[in-house]
Amino acid sequence: MVVIKVDKKRLENLTGLFINDLEEIFETLAVDIKRADDTFWDLELYPDRPDLYSIFGLSRAIRQYKFQEERNYNVKKSNIFLKVDKSVSSIRPFIGAAIIRDLDLNDTTIRDIMDLQEKLHLTVGRDRKKIAIGIHDLDKVKPPFKYAAYSPEEISFIPLGFQKKMNLLEIIKNHPKGIEYGELLKDFNMYPVITDSENNVLSFPPIINGTLTQVTEKTKNVFIDVTGLDLFTVINTLDLTVTALNELSMENESVNINYPEGTMVLPNLKYEKLSIEKTEIENMLGIKMDEEIIINALKSMGYKYSMKKKKIEVGIPPYRIDIMHPVDIIEDVAKAYGFNKIEKSLPEKFSIGIESNVEMVKERLRRIMIGLGYIETINLTFTSPERNFFIFNLDKEESMNIVNPVIEDQSIYRTWLIPMLMETLKNNKHRNLPQKIFEIGEVFDGKETIHIAGASISSNASFTEIKGVVGKFLQSLGLEMNIKEDKKPFLINGRQASIIINDQYVGFFGEMHPEIIERFDLGNPVVVFELNIERIFPDIFKDRLEF
Repeated sequence: MVVIKVDKKRLENLTGLFINDLEEIFETLAVDIKRADDTFWDLELYPDRPDLYSIFGLSRAIRQYKFQEERNYNVKKSNIFLKVDKSVSSIRPFIGAAIIRDLDLNDTTIRDIMDLQEKLHLTVGRDRKKIAIGIHDLDKVKPPFKYAAYSPEEISFIPLGFQKKMNLLEIIKNHPKGIEYGELLKDFNMYPVITDSENNVLSFPPIINGTLTQVTEKTKNVFIDVTGLDLFTVINTLDLTVTALNELSMENESVNINYPEGTMVLPNLKYEKLSIEKTEIENMLGIKMDEEIIINALKSMGYKYSMKKKKIEVGIPPYRIDIMHPVDIIEDVAKAYGFNKIEKSLPEKFSIGIESNVEMVKERLRRIMIGLGYIETINLTFTSPERNFFIFNLDKEESMNIVNPVIEDQSIYRTWLIPMLMETLKNNKHRNLPQKIFEIGEVFDGKETIHIAGASISSNASFTEIKGVVGKFLQSLGLEMNIKEDKKPFLINGRQASIIINDQYVGFFGEMHPEIIERFDLGNPVVVFELNIERIFPDIFKDRLEF
């Protein structure tokens, strides 16, 4: 959850509403009052509405709900260019930029802008890893701009908060922001920098901006840059930032961004369109709704609309980066209509559920592992190729890729369980040893299936220990284990084995290689095992698939 501090009187002035009216609208917009005094609210917001992370976006949403205020965003074409050098392609490859002119800033609005910037860094930006935002006084620099990578000692400038020039390496080592975020560039020997035509430094993303372009009360025109690892997120964040500042001025200008592959003109700020049927809304909410009520609900949530035959074509504002599916729009219709107006009803059909055979098997396995002294963990099923394959010296195998992942570290469906168990051990390395953990969960092993895996860390963890655990586990299931030598690159040679049951490979166990233990910053031996449950109980899983 995200918390923003809002001045009550200022929000009243921006919306034309009194406190009681505002509090009622907060409930509709899913804004919770966490703390309140005579002057301020601390408002808790859901992560799916980053457009509300500032008083600018919040007041806009309130006016739209109460007065159905319409917003149109125009972008004037400019002759300002930003060249993207190929040297950043392997470091931080994407950048978006925009210009806003004729701003009237004061100390309060500047603080609001900086607060929004940091909230977006922490959330959408995944603490600056995925995206980072720079906001600059345009009149202090001279276009065209350049985004390129330099060696750490090649370029110097005065960073924000300091009064002397520092090179990039000195900033990483000595500047508070460099110390905090330098880890994001640790794997590179060149660092990204944005400069103007006279080689003045605007920004060293994702670390710090230069003092030269610091925004002050005298600033009238700003240059906004968003750099990152994902182009889709860069563009969305740029749109969100520009539209928030458009509550101060709507004099937008585009920037021509010259990538090696071609030119991109940003920002766009157009309303994306998504078609939805009236019956789709009614079926999802379980009530009949007049077309006029639906239209009013859409307008109250900031959408545009047009009718095409039996479909409503919904115009999605450029700052609503959370809208990805018609269900998201239907949810907003329900909010505007009022959840309390939707009558409760019982299901038309009544049935009694029973525990499936698969779940009964999983519970039996769970009890066996607990009896062996292991603690169950539950981890995410989505991960990244780095965490799933490369950190274990494995080549990338067939995996289920996630289209447009929300988080970079969750771009594939995991293919085994042990990586997440190692992460769990790493996150708990401050706790006493020994630690013994296990997980039963879904993986993609050519198809979606269920595995069980365990990991044990202690000063005397050994091949003999994990062999005994696996043997007792299978013996409790009435199974006889056969083993043969294995050659997995993440386990120690001669201290690992494949598990064979009924002449079929079902899994492995062994001692984790010291190189892998070091990568996870674990200071003691680790032993692991992993089994494919479906291969052990094929008949039960056949029933599950048919069900």
